[in-house]
Formats: sequence, C-alpha cells, structure tokens
Amino acid sequence: MHKTIKQLSIFASVAIIGLSSCKKIEGPGGRASISGNVSGVITNNSTPTAETTTITCTPGAVIDDNDYWLINAANGNQYYIWYDNSNWVGGDPALSGRIGIKVDYNFSQSNAVIASNTSAAMNALASSDFTIVLNNDILTITNVGIGQVPDAEDMTSPMAIDVQTQGAGSTGSGSTATVPIVDERVYIIYGDDDYYSDIARTDASGNYHFNYLEEGNYRLYAFSINTNGIKEQIEVTVEIASKKEEAIAPDLVLMK
Repeated sequence: MHKTIKQLSIFASVAIIGLSSCKKIEGPGGRASISGNVSGVITNNSTPTAETTTITCTPGAVIDDNDYWLINAANGNQYYIWYDNSNWVGGDPALSGRIGIKVDYNFSQSNAVIASNTSAAMNALASSDFTIVLNNDILTITNVGIGQVPDAEDMTSPMAIDVQTQGAGSTGSGSTATVPIVDERVYIIYGDDDYYSDIARTDASGNYHFNYLEEGNYRLYAFSINTNGIKEQIEVTVEIASKKEEAIAPDLVLMK
C-alpha cells in the first residue's frame, strides 16, 4: 500500500514537471497575431529643409561581409555604404549608378566602433554631400543640399535607419497634419525581455502585422522626435489572451 502511494506521488510529480516544461511563453510558435497602425504628426515647414537621417549601428558580430545600405544626396549623387571584413572572402557589391563607400570592420568591434568606422569612411568620400555627427553608436547624417531626396534604406545590413527630417524644397503653410507613416520600423519585445525580438515594417496605410505568436504580454515601439529634436521611444502594450486571437494594438502616433 505504501509503495503504491509513493509510486503515485512520483508519477504526479513527473507529470507536473512535464506540464511545466511544455508551457508556452511569449514569443513565436503560436497561432495568434498582433496588428496595429503607425501615424505621424507632420509639420509643413515654412522654409525649405535638408533631409536628416539617423543610422544606429550594430556590433561587428552581426554584420555579414559585404552587407550594405543606401543613402542619397540632394544634388543627385547616390551612395551605397558597404562593410568589408578582410578575414572573409567577398567583394564590392558594385552597384551600378551609385558611389561605393567601403567600411573596414571585424567581428570583435563594438557598435560604437562600427559607427566610428562608418563616419570616417563617409567623411573621406562624401563630406561635400553630407555632414555627420557621431554620438556613440548613432550617426546623424544631414544633407548639405536642400530639398527632397529618396529616403536612405537598409538593403542587406542590420543597421537601423530612420529619416528624422524629410527634405523639402518648397515652402509650406507651417500647419500640421496627421498622416499614415509608411515603411516605418515597429519593434516587438516578448514578455520581460530586455531587447526587441523582431521588427515589422508599415505598409502604405501605416499598418503593420506580427504573426505566429503565443499567448502572453508584448510591448511594441517605434521612434519619434520630441520638441527638442531628440529621438525618443513611443511604446504601447498588448496582451494576447487566447491561442488564435488577432489582437489590435493601440495606435502608435509619432512626431516627424
């Protein structure tokens, strides 16, 4: 009798441990989703402006040899910034119609060093088209020329690229309007994680979508510009309460 009770107790303990080990937490692998929208308060400038872009650099360990991103100047010059690790076999992407700027790097370099290397390489070849301010791992790149240009774009690189000020060549009324923000990065954080786990891009209507999520709590954020011209994080929270829920996130409204 005592042996049977002991066996049942052991079985129950194993079952509980097994159930605990199979419990899903926030993250991928489920059948739920989160949708949302990003809009921005846009000011029609009363004077022409130069386009300003920020590049947030990553450590060398997450850059692949020959990764590159694009940036354009108001005078028509078009550039690609590419990363070359001499320890790996690779070569210049050689994009037709664009000016290549090579940035030497290695896997052991920090994000701040990668940013410094990128700034130095751009200043050497494109200082007549851009002014660059280096702040730790963030480059603030401002067009020397005034006017609208195609936005900078990451192609194969892991760099985070955000247009802070859209270039404008004609005067406006100085009024503001709220419009959908197109091609904006939205970051998602799973549960209590310290850093973002995935990124979505907004479509032409400012909508974004994260699929295949488990039940749990999620944080979503995008970057805005405050009244002092400083980049800041705007965040909303979402709870997925059921396995197949299509959760709708509160709107992310940014200043641009």
